Amino acid sequence: EILPGDEVILLITQYLQYQTSCESQQPKTHNLIAAAALLEQAMDHSPYNPHLKIAAIGVYSQLHAAHRALSIYNDLGVKQIQLDSCSYLILPLLVRGGLYTSAIELSSSILRLHGSTSKDVKDYASKSFQNGYLLKAKEMVTFQREKMRPSLQLLHSKGIVMDCAALMNASDLNGGLASKEPRSNVPAVKLGEVRGLC
Repeated sequence: EILPGDEVILLITQYLQYQTSCESQQPKTHNLIAAAALLEQAMDHSPYNPHLKIAAIGVYSQLHAAHRALSIYNDLGVKQIQLDSCSYLILPLLVRGGLYTSAIELSSSILRLHGSTSKDVKDYASKSFQNGYLLKAKEMVTFQREKMRPSLQLLHSKGIVMDCAALMNASDLNGGLASKEPRSNVPAVKLGEVRGLC
């Protein structure tokens, strides 16, 4: 849902980001903080506009504010196939910000999406063949081969899981792999910071 004036806010914040990239002096955060403040105010008035949220994630990425960017990303409600197309917005920031557990959880959900899609395409394609819908079966197989299998986000997610696995505790994942303690009782910790890596 886009409200009147949202595009003006987006243009102003893009201009502020451009000014920040053109500044030669050291403190470059003034314009970025102003852009973040504008976007926060706009998101309060237009909470269902995904364009504002995506712009805010970009600004917070430049400010290295991983926690706030992650909460905005979660508010977007990215699900299913959108994981593959929208996770590039947040994954690099999660790793840079030391939120390795969140990066692994998001990457794992992308890997699960690709695994379940591959399984579902096989099942639905065989049912389509049995029912005589040859074109639908071909569409599904083509989608799997040409769209899902060569996904760069899938490769990036595999790399993040491998790179960050040593930087987290298994008990920090949802539901706790090593313990039965739920995630809500586990304090949010920047593991890279605790281990002196950030």
